Amino acid sequence: MKINSIEDLNSLKENQISESKEIDYKELLALTSPTDKTNFIQNLTSFSNAIGGNLIYGIKAKDGIPTEITGIETNNNDSLKLQLDNIIQDLTSPRVSNYNFKFIPISEARQVLVIEIQKSWNSPHAVKINKGFVFYSRNSAGKFPLDIFEIRNLFLESSAQIENAKSFRIKRITE
Repeated sequence: MKINSIEDLNSLKENQISESKEIDYKELLALTSPTDKTNFIQNLTSFSNAIGGNLIYGIKAKDGIPTEITGIETNNNDSLKLQLDNIIQDLTSPRVSNYNFKFIPISEARQVLVIEIQKSWNSPHAVKINKGFVFYSRNSAGKFPLDIFEIRNLFLESSAQIENAKSFRIKRITE
């Protein structure tokens, strides 16, 4: 689902589009504590390890249904992007790189931040927590930690995707 404008945000609210495997609403973007940063990364990697989707900051939701477009205050979009990029680089392994930031102004002082995350070809992506790693994915209820079998399946799926792409390339070249 592409979210590019205030009209798209209003449509989410008016049509009561619920949080799902592909969309997550957050009222605030807090990045001050290590817990805040870890929570942000858990959400981001869960989309990347699943089917992708939109992580939206600045929408208040009740029971997963958007109730108000509140926006977040940002003094400098470029500075916030850099901060988020640095958090992603520092706290993911392998680094998630398949995302895009969109700032949608809702007033002079407030914006909604939409992070559009694509499914990764290089999954699974782990969240670095203390000296360990935790893997997350998503289902219709939100993010969840992966067990060892789910992690193994993601590694096998990623390997198969790479081999399929190589085979396709070779086939096209020979044709």
